[in-house]
Amino acid sequence: MVLSGFTRFRSQLVLGVLCIAWFCCSALIILWTKYLLSGGAIVPATRDQRPLFPFPLLITLSNNTGCALIGAGLVLWSWLRSNLRHGEPVPWSPPVRWPTGPRWWRFLVAIGACTALEIGCANWSLQKLTVAFSTLLKCTAPVFVLFWSILLGIELFSWVTLGSLILMCMGAALMTTGDSLQFSIVGATVLLAGIALGGFRWALSQVILQRTVRDSSADPATKTAQQTRVDKRLTPLEAVVLLAPVTAFFLAPAVYLLELRPLRELLRGPSRETSEILAILGSLAGIAGLVFVLLWLEYAIVQRTSSLAISVVSIMKELLTILAGMVTFGDHVGWRCFLGLALSQGGFLAFLRHRQGWLQRTPDTDAPSENSSVSQLVPTQPRDHLAPSEVIEASDEPHAVLLDVSMP
Repeated sequence: MVLSGFTRFRSQLVLGVLCIAWFCCSALIILWTKYLLSGGAIVPATRDQRPLFPFPLLITLSNNTGCALIGAGLVLWSWLRSNLRHGEPVPWSPPVRWPTGPRWWRFLVAIGACTALEIGCANWSLQKLTVAFSTLLKCTAPVFVLFWSILLGIELFSWVTLGSLILMCMGAALMTTGDSLQFSIVGATVLLAGIALGGFRWALSQVILQRTVRDSSADPATKTAQQTRVDKRLTPLEAVVLLAPVTAFFLAPAVYLLELRPLRELLRGPSRETSEILAILGSLAGIAGLVFVLLWLEYAIVQRTSSLAISVVSIMKELLTILAGMVTFGDHVGWRCFLGLALSQGGFLAFLRHRQGWLQRTPDTDAPSENSSVSQLVPTQPRDHLAPSEVIEASDEPHAVLLDVSMP
């Protein structure tokens, strides 16, 4: 009993540390990106007050490309170490599996495409909507996540959950609503479409992070129970390494269509100082590294809780950021802000009260055995409940490439 309580406390402590690190990393990325887009958010503005790099989609493409390069570096490092050890597994190194099978690739392609479309819709809508109204609409994300989660069978519908989410959305709306809002039906529709795609992306991410993987490489007509292997779940590191290049691939056309011409005009304009060029390149590299860490943290939180939980926490993060900005910069705080904060906190507490067990939903994230193949997703099933004939030792198969990645 004492051991169970200690294990539960440790899992909650780890989850709390992950959430705090995620919040800090996200805030730093926002500030650093704002510095690139405006030229004066972190350090003093440039002398001519011009933006350093006003290309949000290109920055996002750079972030995902950087994450892909970091992942490729980890895979290359793993391959070199594996060759130096003559194919022996490297101790204390989480494996990275390259999945096989059309179903896995459908998941990866769908998540990458939804991520690219979500970012594109959000950036395009900013041309039609104010930041306040955009933030208002973005606070509806948990409702879309709940819808897709129920549709995919990873969440159960509950009126209490839906009511708490609506209460949080109403509170966020009051906090972000000013005396007047510039409203555009086209912009709002595009942004809501992007938010819906984002909810679908998070629900799919939860599926690939929390469902166990079962591979049956034998012919279905002749296979036996001994030919079925049950592997562990996809790890957060694997999710980042696999999804970053897919997202970058789908972002490239949007960058080409929307930002290539402005980029050419910028390059043909007045030459920039060396310090500005170094600041841009250094910022792009630094943000890409932070995004890699942020994505790992997000996937780790989703794996330990749910996509709905992280979407709820993201609302509270946005509201705390708005409140901190009001306090720091001396913005006017009216009755709407306090009422909205109270409603959001009430909805958040109601959500936690109803879902008091979600903090303990910490699945086994151990890595699968070496040379395992990933080809099909099946519902989560504890290994202890499997018959001995359903679990066999790993064997040599040419269907997947498994690499041991260990941090230096």
